[in-house]
Amino acid sequence: MADEIEEGKDEEFEFNRDEGCGFGCELPVRYGLPCRHWMYASTVEKCQLPLSLFHPRWHLDGPSVLYDRWVMTWNPELDEEGGPTLASHYTDDWYAAHGLQRAEESALAVLEKLKNLPAGMAELFANTFIKGAESLLTQQDKIHASRERFPLMLPEPLAENSNLRYRKGEKRAMTGLKVAEERERDASRQR
Repeated sequence: MADEIEEGKDEEFEFNRDEGCGFGCELPVRYGLPCRHWMYASTVEKCQLPLSLFHPRWHLDGPSVLYDRWVMTWNPELDEEGGPTLASHYTDDWYAAHGLQRAEESALAVLEKLKNLPAGMAELFANTFIKGAESLLTQQDKIHASRERFPLMLPEPLAENSNLRYRKGEKRAMTGLKVAEERERDASRQR
C-alpha cells in the first residue's frame, strides 16, 4: 500500500487515529488486529504500533474473552502503563529459572541468620550449613550420575513377529486348530 501511494497509483488518504479505520477493513472487525491503514499510519510516523491496537486476547497474558466492549484505539500510554508482562508473570513462580530465585532467597536467609547470631553459635551454624550443603551436593551428584547411566527414555519397541494367520474377509485370526486343518488340506492338495 505504501509503495502504491508513493508511486502515485493510489491517492493518499486521510487517516484519523482517533476515529480509527473508516475503510471497513475486515482485520480489525473480525480478528481485533490492526489493518494496513493503521500500519501505514505507524510507518509514516515512524513509531511502533501500540498494544492498544491489538485485542487483549492476542496479548501474551491477555484474557481469551472480554465481557466489556473493546474498541481499537491509538493509545501509546497503555503500553507504558503496561499490563501483566512475562517478567511479572513469573515473579511469584519459584521454579521459573530452575529454582534459582528460591535458592538465592534461601542463601540470603542463611546469611542474614548468620549475621545475627553470636560468635560461638555463628561458627556452629556455618559448619552445620556447610555439612548440609555438601551432603545435598553429593546426593544430587549421585542422582545425576544415576540418570546418566539410565536415562529417562522409553525402551525400543519390541519387534513383533506375529504367527497369526488370517483368512480373506475375516477379522479374527485363525485358531491353532484351524491353522493345523488348513496345513493338512494344503499338504493333501500338493500330493
